[in-house]
Formats: sequence, C-alpha cells, structure tokens
Amino acid sequence: MKAAILLILFITGVSGAQTSAEYEAWQTAKYLGINVKPFPQLAGYDDIPPGASEFRFRLQKRPLTGPTPPPSYETRNLVKAKASDGTVYEAYAGTYDEKKVWPGPGRDSSNMNTRQQYAPHLGYGYIGPDVFIGTRDRGRIRTSLFFRDFGSHATAPHFISVDSRGHVHLIVSDVNISDDNELNVYSLIGDPKSRKWTDAVMLDRRGFTSWSHPWAGAWRDKVFSLWNWGDATYDKNNANMGLFFVEWGPSEYGRKVRAVPGFIETYDAAIDPVTGLLVIVASRDDGVFVVSRSSAGQWTKPAKLDPTLNERTDVSITPAPNSTFIIRTDRNRSEVLLRPM
Repeated sequence: MKAAILLILFITGVSGAQTSAEYEAWQTAKYLGINVKPFPQLAGYDDIPPGASEFRFRLQKRPLTGPTPPPSYETRNLVKAKASDGTVYEAYAGTYDEKKVWPGPGRDSSNMNTRQQYAPHLGYGYIGPDVFIGTRDRGRIRTSLFFRDFGSHATAPHFISVDSRGHVHLIVSDVNISDDNELNVYSLIGDPKSRKWTDAVMLDRRGFTSWSHPWAGAWRDKVFSLWNWGDATYDKNNANMGLFFVEWGPSEYGRKVRAVPGFIETYDAAIDPVTGLLVIVASRDDGVFVVSRSSAGQWTKPAKLDPTLNERTDVSITPAPNSTFIIRTDRNRSEVLLRPM
C-alpha cells in the first residue's frame, strides 16, 4: 500500500510543497488504507428525462402521529442503520474527547494529524470532527470503522446504510472553510467485521457551498445516496444547484442524477420496504416537491406536494404500511399520508 501511494506521488509530482487537494488525497489514502477513486461522472450529472411522467399520488390529511421535522439548521451528529441480521450500527460525528465512544480508532486524532489542511482559528489549530461507526456497548459506541476529520460544516455531515452483505456505506459531505467552502462528497464502504474500508469514491466536487446534507438508504442489494448542493452567498442563481442521487449495486455505481433542481434547503427520503420505491420530499423557496424512483430505476418528474404551499418549510418522510408514506412539515404542524398512483 505504501509503495503504491509513493508511486502515485512520484508520478503526480507531489512533494513537500503540496496543494491542499494533494495533501488531502495523500492523507485520506493513508488513513483509510485505500485510495479514493474519482466518480466517472464527477463533473456532470443527468437530469430526469423531459418525457418522464409527473409524480402522481393521492393525499390524505390527518392529525399528527409523530414529531414534526426538526429545523434544518439543527445539528444531527448521530445516525443509525439496521443490518438484515438485526444489528444496529451507529455513526457518531464528533470527537473522541466527548466520551461518546470507547477507546479505539480515532483516539489519537489531533490537529497534528488531520486528514486535510485547516487555517488557524483565533490563533488556535483547528481539527474537524471525526466519524466513529460501530455498535453500542454499555452506553458508548465500540468503533469498527473510522473516518478522520470531515471539514468545518458539522450540522448534518454524514449518513450510513447497511447493504445485504452487512457492509456499512458511509456518505460524507465534506465542506472545508479553509478551502473556500469547497464540497467533497465521499462515498465509502467498510466491513465492520474486518474493521477495514474496502472501497472509497469521490461522488461530487463543487465550489463554494453554503450547506450540503447527505442521506443514504438500502434496499435488498442496492444502496441509494442523496446530497444537496447550493450557494446562497455568491451564486444564488447557479443553474447546477439541486439534489443529487447515485445508486450503488454489488458491481458498480450507476449514473449521477439530479432529482430536484434548484436551491434545496431541506429534504428527506424514504424507501418502501416491499417495492423498493424511493420517494423524496424536498423544499425550496417556492414550495415543497415530491419525486419518485422505482426499484427498476424509472424516475417521475417532481410535483408539488401542496399547490397552496408556496414557501420553504422543513420536511420529513417515513414509509408506512401498504406502500404509503407519511410526510410531515413544520408549516402549521401538518401531516399527510401519500399514496403513489
């Protein structure tokens, strides 16, 4: 492994005067134990075909049966995913010193061994939070897989799912202020039994990013990954903003697709466990939209959830019996049961 990395550095000319991107590539490979491969469609994406049908559904308004979605700015540092054998894996985004994980991988993280370069903050060295993945043991996580410092934006930086083999899939939206808020979206696969990462891909790379929150879900032998990208500061009308999707299968990744165009401030997704239908609910300044993708890969075009709702609102979606979905919004604390047609 070391010989391979040294050969790459020799070929690319990486030396002591490394760029930030070269330093990050070197450090990431060193700490993961494998190189990160670029996604073939890194700089591009497909839009949903113009000829696709609009998502059709029926709605049933009903009293709240659960909590309304939390504000999009609220920190979400813990996510969970259940394997087919019932094992629940947890992924905590934070630091070892917070006493949320047992001693193990990540214990030695410091500003002396970061995965990427950070500018000093108020004269102090900065270290981005880490991701600790494992199972709960007496109130703390026993770490099986570890991802070192994911950047400066820590509101909702990661998500996990577990495929049919029991391997954990981690998606990370890495935004580093020191790199002018550049976004790097990492997709990693790890075997918690061997405690090793087996595959790493850079799904997306963008310029200045106001926020990007990933999501992932598994159905049978497939894993679906989502992330949003937008710039609310310098380029509010960028035509490439939106919510992006990639499917992973046992042999390869599929094409990158923009599921919903525009500046997506908040979204959620759910998979029907029987049919594999993926339904996404996404909120923009002009309202809330829903879009679907069948297990065979057929997309519908986004449709407005409620024609009278013409503003941004926080949203959530969960699967329900009989291939229906529960959608909640914080606008008027409402809930609807969505039945695809």
